[in-house]
Amino acid sequence: MAKKDTKYVDVHSMLKAAGKTMFIKFYNDLKDFSLSDKYLCEKVYKESPTAKSPNQRYKVPRAREVFRTNQQIEALELVIRSKKLSADIIAEAKRLLEVELCLVESNEDSSFVNEFNNEFDSKNSDEPFEYNNTPEKPREKSKNSSYVYPRSRKVAFNALKKASFLCEVNSSHDVFIRKNADTTYTEPHHLVPLSAQDKFPDVNLDREQNIVSLCSACHNQLHYGKDYEKILKPLFVDRKELLKLIGIDISYEQLRTYYI
Repeated sequence: MAKKDTKYVDVHSMLKAAGKTMFIKFYNDLKDFSLSDKYLCEKVYKESPTAKSPNQRYKVPRAREVFRTNQQIEALELVIRSKKLSADIIAEAKRLLEVELCLVESNEDSSFVNEFNNEFDSKNSDEPFEYNNTPEKPREKSKNSSYVYPRSRKVAFNALKKASFLCEVNSSHDVFIRKNADTTYTEPHHLVPLSAQDKFPDVNLDREQNIVSLCSACHNQLHYGKDYEKILKPLFVDRKELLKLIGIDISYEQLRTYYI
């Protein structure tokens, strides 16, 4: 019977076999599956002074298995906790983790908006809503993920209602009537992303004060646009005192780092 390859058992084994430094230095190349293993083996050997052999056929596949099994966030967290790596590798791992968490946030945001729209209930939309400025503890992370926090549809609805279902960047922006309700269509957006929840361990970021009502164009520009700061900064200025009331004390410079 062939000996079982234990290098793919868990993310720790994959990183140990591949090498944490190699994993970070060639992170984006390893993630790009349009590049062949052969090409990456040659690149790793040429650009790594410590590589002892041009044959990197064990390290590259095991490093790539991290991405195939969607465990890159766990891998980056392992690298960051390592005490034997250089400061520049740790710093780069932290930067990459921020990028990955922003991608998760964007995907979660899109999924939530789709679910929110499909189940939109305009009942009580005419009743006034007032903020509750009592700080709250964050909810527990989702059962299926160690880095995704749950979102409340009710809180999102209240935030849109507070904005009269108009775009808070500019209330004159074009909005249309929803298919399943007699209200105008806007989308909820967490100003301080939920991906930053771990930076605010004692404060719930899923609050109406932290959710802005946006038209589709403004929402997409915040996520994907080059000139996102034209939208982000005025929204922050308008909300920063409300955020402080519920314990979210953040500078614009810090907020901006979650959008880069």
